[in-house]
Amino acid sequence: MRKLAERLQLAQQAEESQDVSSQNHYDNSSVVVVKEAQELLRLIPPEPGHNGMDVFGKEISRKLAREAQIRLGQNVRQEEDVIYATCDGKIEYANGKVWVEPKCEILGNVDFSVGNIDFPGDVHVSKNVLDLFKVYSGNDVEVLGVAEAAEIHAQRDLVVKGGIAGKDKGIFWAGRDLQSKYIINAKVQAGRNIEVEKEIIQCDLVCQGRLIMENGNLIGGCTVATGGATVKMLGSAANIKTILELGMDQELREQYQQFAPQIQQYRQKAKKDKQVAETLLQNQKYITCEQKEKATELLYQASDLEDSVEQMLEQLRQITLKNKETTLPEVVVSGALYLGCVIRFPRIETTITNALAGPVKIIPRKVDGVLNIVAVDEQTSSVHDLGGTPWEEKFWGNLDKLLRSEK
Repeated sequence: MRKLAERLQLAQQAEESQDVSSQNHYDNSSVVVVKEAQELLRLIPPEPGHNGMDVFGKEISRKLAREAQIRLGQNVRQEEDVIYATCDGKIEYANGKVWVEPKCEILGNVDFSVGNIDFPGDVHVSKNVLDLFKVYSGNDVEVLGVAEAAEIHAQRDLVVKGGIAGKDKGIFWAGRDLQSKYIINAKVQAGRNIEVEKEIIQCDLVCQGRLIMENGNLIGGCTVATGGATVKMLGSAANIKTILELGMDQELREQYQQFAPQIQQYRQKAKKDKQVAETLLQNQKYITCEQKEKATELLYQASDLEDSVEQMLEQLRQITLKNKETTLPEVVVSGALYLGCVIRFPRIETTITNALAGPVKIIPRKVDGVLNIVAVDEQTSSVHDLGGTPWEEKFWGNLDKLLRSEK
């Protein structure tokens, strides 16, 4: 009798393509996931056998059939002859006992012996996540070792204690906070804070909260930190170009890029529909019932389009308001700020041409009505002018114009 997990896995594979050449071996997961209320197994009543006969013609008595003895563990229930899962999770079967684990424990590496993981609950990996493997979790992910050129998505928090070595292919996403020992050559995004112990090197990083690197160095790449940043070193003595954008909500950019062309298209269509309807309704005496019905339909359609435009504008207004309330356009550098660093705030940027020793706080500030970027010494409160040039003026101008526009 095969183990229950093996039987379920075979059943899942039977539903997939039979073309072996098209199979992705990374997807051959050993983790069998079940959903709440899913049928796990059905107990089949025993059927009496028949006596047999050996090669000498002597009768062999049949063995008595016995009912299957299945013990129920956690997160399962039995109704008559059927056993169901009472939660989402990983099915387990051992020594005649069946249960569902709400947490996925990988006692080793995520490699070909495990396969890709798509799990609704927490995922805990005791060693490493190797190149090109994927881990998806509906809750938290914790990796005690190193995450290589892998792809990890955690709907809540992501913790990689050994560090992230992305090799320009790794993608790491957390719906809330992300913590790691270091991050090198990876794409990273977190819905709240990112905390790194040592360094971030040549990464494409988006942090919707605050970037926290009290003793860490940020070198190279492009980093967006909506809630500001705290770092020890910004850039390097080798003058590696390091871009840091602060106080800018990435969601606002993305929503504008999505909505702006739609708003323009809907407005043009609504205007055209209204013009056609008005033309039809100009000659009320000679208009047919079909034309009148068509005109009414066009006016309703134009109204629906204008309502959709207003809904998109309202979403942009809300995101813009949240951007003003929750963003913190600042970076605190406790150690040193090196040449080659590009620091950007909404509407203005500057390139560091002279190294600065910390601790300093870099912020945008209006001086005599002109927006500029300054470095404020955290110990003496002295102010050093870093200059500034317009940045993304077109984007901000178009956004302001769009939000002020009427139907």
